Amino acid sequence: MGANSQRATEYQQQTVCCPTCQHAVTADLPADLPPGAFGRLTALIGVLHGGYHLSMRTTADVLADVCGVAISLGGIAASCGRLSAAVAPVDAAMQTMVQRHPHLWVDETSWREGTQRGWLWVAVRAGATCFRIAPSRGQGALRQLIGADYRGVVHADRASVYHALLDGQRQLCWAHRIRNLQGLVDQQHEDSVWAQRMLTQAHGLFAAWRAYQSDLFDQIALQQALRPVRLALHELLWSGADRRRGRSCRRSARTCCSIGMHSGRSAGSKDWSRPITPPNGRCDRRWCGGKAVMAPRVRKAVGLWSAC
Repeated sequence: MGANSQRATEYQQQTVCCPTCQHAVTADLPADLPPGAFGRLTALIGVLHGGYHLSMRTTADVLADVCGVAISLGGIAASCGRLSAAVAPVDAAMQTMVQRHPHLWVDETSWREGTQRGWLWVAVRAGATCFRIAPSRGQGALRQLIGADYRGVVHADRASVYHALLDGQRQLCWAHRIRNLQGLVDQQHEDSVWAQRMLTQAHGLFAAWRAYQSDLFDQIALQQALRPVRLALHELLWSGADRRRGRSCRRSARTCCSIGMHSGRSAGSKDWSRPITPPNGRCDRRWCGGKAVMAPRVRKAVGLWSAC
C-alpha cells in the first residue's frame, strides 16, 4: 500500500483590538466550515466506531494505518460526541414518525456498550426506522421506543415483553413460527409429522396471501381461501398442545399452548378485514451491526393481518 497524501487546511482567526470600543475582536470562521478539528473525517470516525463497533483505540489505529491520520483517543471521543449532537434532531423526528404510524415491526437483540450488556431495539415502518439502546428487555424499554400511548398494531415475536400489548395491538411473527416448525421437522422425531402438517397449512396461507398481493384474489376471496386454513391451524394447535409424550413433545406442547393463547393475534384472528402488506424480514434488514434475531434462518413475512 502506497503512502497516503493528506491535505490539511488551517484557518487562522486573528484577534485585534477595536480602536473604537477598545475590545478584542476575533475574526469569524467561514459559514460552510464543518464543526470540529477533523472536518469530513468525523463522519468516517462515526462509521468505524459506531457502525462497525471498533474500539476507540482500534479506530485510531485504522485511521493511522489506512488514512495516514494521527488522532488521539480524546479526539475520537469528541468527534463521536459532535456526531451524536448533529443527528439528534433527525433522530427525534424519525421516532415521532414511527410512533404515529398505525403498524410497526418491532424486534430486539442483545447489545454491548463497553463491558455492559444492553439491548438494541428497532421499530420499523414504511419509510422510517428507529433504533434505541436500552439497559433492559422490559416493558419500559418497549414503551420508550413506540410511545406510552401507542394504539397501533405491533408485529413481533412471542417474547413475554409484548404480552403487555392488548390482543388487538399485537400480530405474531410468522417467521419465528415457521423457523420453529422447520426445526421440529429437521430433527426427525415423533413430532416431525405434526410440524410438517403445520408447515403445509402455513404454505397454503402464504399462497393465498401472494394471490391477494398479485390481485388474483380480492378481499372476499382471500377470506374464503383462508377460512379452511384457519380451522386446520386451530385444530393442529390444540392437538399439538395435548401431546405430552417424551421431552420433545413437551417442548412442542408448550409452543402450541403459547401460540394458542395468542391465536387471536395471528392467522386465527376473528377479524380478517384489515390486511397489512409487510416486506419480508423487515426488522431483520434494519439491524446496524447487532446479530439479527432471524438471520440467517428462514425469512418469511413478518406479519399478515392486524387482529383489531
